[in-house]
Amino acid sequence: MNINQKQTILDILQKLQDTNVQRFLIDTFPDVTNFNTIMISKYSCADFLFMFDKLIKQFKSELEGKYGLLLPASENYANDFGTVSLKQDLQNLLSHISDKQFEAAESYLEKLIHYQIKNDIWNKSGSNNRRSVVIRLKSNYLKSKLIKKQ
Repeated sequence: MNINQKQTILDILQKLQDTNVQRFLIDTFPDVTNFNTIMISKYSCADFLFMFDKLIKQFKSELEGKYGLLLPASENYANDFGTVSLKQDLQNLLSHISDKQFEAAESYLEKLIHYQIKNDIWNKSGSNNRRSVVIRLKSNYLKSKLIKKQ
């Protein structure tokens, strides 16, 4: 992916992150108090929210990281997911959620999660990110001590 593609995708991710999906679900199912009991298609609303949130955070973390430009802007899979185009699929996810079409949004969510699994993004935990921050902080601290000694 190039710099412009990366920025476009980050902009869409920010819009998705700013979208109050929980409010849309509450509006769609006003009488429900437990999102674990309502199924969108394959997943409960609670699972949908969890996967949506994780998807956005993982993408942002990877794209804003050191190697974000190495991620493919699109990939073609010889399976049920077909071609994944990050820009188009994220826009479709945003559009369907904004229109409260959660079943349609769910298929894009799955497709994008599959992309993350294939590119080793989905299973990265926050603890790995924290660990790398701690390592960088220790490294910077040691460098500053060396500079001070000089």
